[in-house]
Amino acid sequence: MKISDKRFEELRVNYSSLLPCLSKVHENFGGPSVYFHQQAIQESRNNFLSDRHIEMIYATLSAWGMHRMGKTKTKMVDFSLFKSALLNIKPNLDELRFVRLEEYTSEPTDILNKLKTICFQLRVSVSDSKVVGNSKALAHILPNLVPPVDRQYTVRFFAESLSNFRDGEEENFYNHILIRCYQFVKLIKSDSRIVLDDCFNTSFPKVFDNLIMASLKNLQVNREVISV
Repeated sequence: MKISDKRFEELRVNYSSLLPCLSKVHENFGGPSVYFHQQAIQESRNNFLSDRHIEMIYATLSAWGMHRMGKTKTKMVDFSLFKSALLNIKPNLDELRFVRLEEYTSEPTDILNKLKTICFQLRVSVSDSKVVGNSKALAHILPNLVPPVDRQYTVRFFAESLSNFRDGEEENFYNHILIRCYQFVKLIKSDSRIVLDDCFNTSFPKVFDNLIMASLKNLQVNREVISV
């Protein structure tokens, strides 16, 4: 899968025009997708990796489309496996619990490398593809450091064309996302128009994710207008 930064560079230049979308982006999801996200983020702040925090992450992933009924690879592992893999790396997660991406004035290479390693140590999906499910889980453990990766939005935003990941490509792709997220957070962290909240703009990495979604939706609307 070839990575393209064309849309990212456009977003860096034009993100201001999309800021009004931040107050409405959660409306595209609603219900359990928003509720369990909020609960998981709240627990990450108050009861880090408690039983309830882990349960809320698991519930969020299901609500975010990581588990479907029937014969499909879009299935999560059993909760016991999910929890066990998470607790096995708890010391590494504890170390990063209070670190915030916006605090850095230069790229925190060591931390980004740690995050990439941690992400692929999680166990979320039975699928061979790991980056989507694992990144969504990590975004609800260390929300101030990493964004979730979604195939419909993030992958589409950064890929020249959608295709399956080959060996080693997921790690490279995730590393690229982490670097671009840092660069974007550095750009917007002092923008007084961006206000973090307890709804869906819960951290600067999540704002990055929300603006990616807004950017793609805006592009889709423009194409529809042109075609009409």
